[in-house]
Amino acid sequence: MITYFVLQVEIPKGAYKGQKLIKLVAKKTPPKISKINPKVPEIVPVKYKTAITTAMKLRMILSVGPMFFFINLFFLTVL
Repeated sequence: MITYFVLQVEIPKGAYKGQKLIKLVAKKTPPKISKINPKVPEIVPVKYKTAITTAMKLRMILSVGPMFFFINLFFLTVL
């Protein structure tokens, strides 16, 4: 019987000094969801922008040949 009263935790009935009480919320109020992952725009310095654009154009031009070859190869094997 003695251990029962020793292990009990008392629930406070009032507020502690410096404690901020929580206000009740109206029913069916949607919760505020904080964004965990911020959306950061990809920033490319201006000095690299022309080099990147040139590389992309060159890649497209150089990939036309292999794409045309594999498309023709695919259609010849299917027919």
